[in-house]
Amino acid sequence: MPTDPKLDSWLHGLLARLHCLEGNSDAEIDDARRSVQFAKRSDSEFTQNVRNCDFAAVLQYSGRPAEALDQIMYSDTYDPESRMHTQLMHATILADLGEGNEARAMVSRLSSMVDDFNFGHFKEPVAQLILCLEE
Repeated sequence: MPTDPKLDSWLHGLLARLHCLEGNSDAEIDDARRSVQFAKRSDSEFTQNVRNCDFAAVLQYSGRPAEALDQIMYSDTYDPESRMHTQLMHATILADLGEGNEARAMVSRLSSMVDDFNFGHFKEPVAQLILCLEE
């Protein structure tokens, strides 16, 4: 029975979160990886970006920030909110890797985007990252 890669991608993303809640990090990483593989087979750039960012977050929180950085994708066709989400993830990983100057430059751009696009829901995560970079 054929399946829809986009739906399979989202399903494995949700399963990864379930494994996280259960404390099963190996299964979480496996399902997050599968979600990226299915997303690559879909025709949705949005799905691919979200799944890659989710997989990056899983790797980052598993203590694997260098691998997480490899998952970050950029495209000029992303809508502003997707760009914001991707760049916030990227800056957070850079901070974890000790790349403070690069992370600070990115956070400066993110702060401008919060104001330019009225992304109030990103204010707190950006502010928390700024505090982490000041330590």
